[in-house]
Amino acid sequence: MGESLVKAGLLDDATDALHISLDELKRVAEGNGPENLRSLTQERKANRTRLLKLTPPSTLGKPTAPSTVDSNVLDLDPTAATLRGKTASRGRATGTARVLRADAAPPRLHEGDILVTTNVGPDWTPFFPLLAGIVLDSGEIFQHPALVAREYRIPAVFQTRVGTSRIREGQVITVDGDAGIVELGIEGEG
Repeated sequence: MGESLVKAGLLDDATDALHISLDELKRVAEGNGPENLRSLTQERKANRTRLLKLTPPSTLGKPTAPSTVDSNVLDLDPTAATLRGKTASRGRATGTARVLRADAAPPRLHEGDILVTTNVGPDWTPFFPLLAGIVLDSGEIFQHPALVAREYRIPAVFQTRVGTSRIREGQVITVDGDAGIVELGIEGEG
């Protein structure tokens, strides 16, 4: 659909169609669409970029009493050489971090790399055989990436909360799935 809109001169880039609702696309096909799709998509892209820069609160609603707070929440020292999270898949691996932030293009993955991102879906499964380890800011141990990591025996630590902000692209890190920690090693452009 996006390519058709580009050919019709309504959009500059086919991927801009992702910022148009299904109802709006139907109206465009019928000839009743929004007046200027270009400005509409640019406005929505700018809004998405702005929203991606926001940091959501760690909890919603009434704060949890300190005595019941998860110990990982209390261990967010920005200078610590390790990050704590939840074991999603056991094992230990050292490799080059490939950091994927929500607003960035996917990193080039090489065999033995460690993927660091907020979360991943089933569309990442074909890349798992290349990975030595996985580090996620969020994620649950019964979600698809954890199940596949265990199936492929890839060490994985989820719920680090700060992996994508603390780990640098190309940094050598160690994922210790047995202990639920990520050891931050030397930085570089690996």
